[in-house]
Amino acid sequence: MHAAYFTVLARGLAGELDILSLPEVLDHLDNHQVHFLLDRAVTGCYASRLGRDPGLAADPAALAALIRLLDLRARLQPFDIGALRALGRLAGRPDRTARAELLERLDAEPQGLRDLLALHDMDLSPEEARRETESVLRALLRAYPAYIQVADLLLDLDFRDGRDPGDWTASFRCPEPLEGVWRRHLFAHHARLGLDRAASRLWESLPAEDRDETLENLAAELFLRQGGRAEAKALYRSSLSRDPSQTPVRLRLGELENPTPVRPELLDERRVVVCLYSFNKAAMLARTLEGLAGTDLGRARVRVLLNGCSDDSRERVETVLPRFGGRDAAILDLPVNVGAPQARNWLAALPECREADFVAYLDDDVDVPRDWLARLLTVLEEAPDAGVAGCKVVHTGHPARLQYLYRAVSPVIRPDLFKLVMSTPEGQPDPGVYDFTRSTMNVMGCCHVLRADVLREHPFDIRFSPSQIDDIDHDLQVCLAGRRVLYTGLVTCVHHQNSGFSGTAGKSLSRAQAGNIIGNDLKFCAKHLEHQERLRELSRADRERARSGADWRGERA
Repeated sequence: MHAAYFTVLARGLAGELDILSLPEVLDHLDNHQVHFLLDRAVTGCYASRLGRDPGLAADPAALAALIRLLDLRARLQPFDIGALRALGRLAGRPDRTARAELLERLDAEPQGLRDLLALHDMDLSPEEARRETESVLRALLRAYPAYIQVADLLLDLDFRDGRDPGDWTASFRCPEPLEGVWRRHLFAHHARLGLDRAASRLWESLPAEDRDETLENLAAELFLRQGGRAEAKALYRSSLSRDPSQTPVRLRLGELENPTPVRPELLDERRVVVCLYSFNKAAMLARTLEGLAGTDLGRARVRVLLNGCSDDSRERVETVLPRFGGRDAAILDLPVNVGAPQARNWLAALPECREADFVAYLDDDVDVPRDWLARLLTVLEEAPDAGVAGCKVVHTGHPARLQYLYRAVSPVIRPDLFKLVMSTPEGQPDPGVYDFTRSTMNVMGCCHVLRADVLREHPFDIRFSPSQIDDIDHDLQVCLAGRRVLYTGLVTCVHHQNSGFSGTAGKSLSRAQAGNIIGNDLKFCAKHLEHQERLRELSRADRERARSGADWRGERA
């Protein structure tokens, strides 16, 4: 299929929404809310798109959605003057208009601050730029101690670094009308970063009228971390009563009331092979194997495929394998790199994998918890129609930031548009609310378990060599064959290297790497456009299953 048959989207959610009609945008929004909680960036994208649609005034549903988005945006980003002004005008909220006017007065005196405030949306990752920005902000706050927008930018820098508010707070004098808003903002900062002691103090100081569903969700996980299960369930119930559209909250509450079981005996009762493959990442592979050896594997076999490695991977692996004790652990050393899809197929074709009940695949750069295998096996055993189970994936560092949760095909499918939904609220610290088990259409391939019969029937497509998208394509093959894909957030995998365009963790992609990703995107779309109607049906069924409370085991909750 020629590339001209496709609409090439600008990267990001905004580019995707720009080519959709107003009804399609509303459907897109509804679908997003079934998967994830709305964050301030996503809320801003949807509100911006709806707000400039020429048909907004004639569509009551769209206008109501915009007002709800603006209200949420004004709570998640309480110093957004544009959102406050729009909410005051559209919803008749004089309190929001008054706050916008106060913020505008704070903006008026300092010089050049509108340019400075644009820094909030800039990439501040280079260390020199960050230091320069922070220095300027600190100087401004000393000169204008009540300038809460600058305090917010400094707080955001601290959030990006995962730390308590810095010593700049000594210069800040919060305007009295905004003290409650600032206290809420501080609680969210500490709770999202897992700074529990300060978060607990701030929560207790918040009057009941200052609490909303976004803060109750954070407080629920705060109480859980401190052993307060009953308080957490009560907070989640209260949150849902305020906003019943929060499907992840509904699923999280269901998990607390009916926990996903774990059956360690499966490690000895089932035939399992744990497979890894690697290309010239000797040190990282050895580190991953050392961590794997410390997990509960039962009678599982371990196979490590060296994919044409020219470094000292074999020597490193040979040094680590004795840590698996008497377990059947072996190396397969290929003379050439056959790429990721074929490496998976090569491992799946081994006699021990063909005779197994389950095959697990791990990337060569992951850390997994002790009970990872028992939990993923249990999920598949509890849902006989499921073929694949995967987990929550986070970046390294503290706080752990989400990298990948689960994905489905976007229900907005047209002959020129084939798209998957977002895989995670991008770059957000793990809030805990996604710690549940649910059906989906794709999980990340860096840590997943498959039924061996699924691998025999559905090999990985070697057209996606050397890497990227083959695991997504495989999960869609499984769904099209009538088997389900399951996600469980009760297993957290730390992935040391991201995937796709951002996969080099801050390093620039070469043209060859970028070309491979773009080429695989086109091949992926061309392959699955012929299944678009069936995939649309599966996506909508997935959405309704989650929304209705259908149990991931396949029965009604």
